[in-house]
Amino acid sequence: MEKYRKEAEQTFDTFCGLLDHIGWKYRADRNSLGISTGASGEDLPMEIVLRFNPAIGRFFLMSQMPVTMKEEKRIDAALVVNEFNKDKKLGAFDLDFESGRIFFKVTQCFVGCRVSEELCSFLLQFSLKFIDDYNDKFLMLNNGLISTEQFLAAVKS
Repeated sequence: MEKYRKEAEQTFDTFCGLLDHIGWKYRADRNSLGISTGASGEDLPMEIVLRFNPAIGRFFLMSQMPVTMKEEKRIDAALVVNEFNKDKKLGAFDLDFESGRIFFKVTQCFVGCRVSEELCSFLLQFSLKFIDDYNDKFLMLNNGLISTEQFLAAVKS
């Protein structure tokens, strides 16, 4: 079922239009309504995938952190992810406890509205900031360079 195909395509086109407008390099697949891109942060590269779901009328911006948490560090990562997510209204980290992979994601509904380039720009910049702020911290936590308490203090500040 692709109940919201027209809206998904319009939102996909708007996001591609923004990326074209700012001269951002990306790969887009109109058939699957997906966009892949990336950016260089202060320290680590950031890969970003956008999926526009015509069945449920939402799009998802996702980025996998460039670290797979060691088994002995996954509870620490879960504590940090929980603390980060508990008061956030937009954006969240997901920890796949079994594999140790961590993802940042933002989702937005596009049903009944016309998504603007301004909203796309805001969501992209918002996501890049959180990904860049936290990807190195997860790596440092995984490698024992910072403690869980230090990471939690950074989340709370």
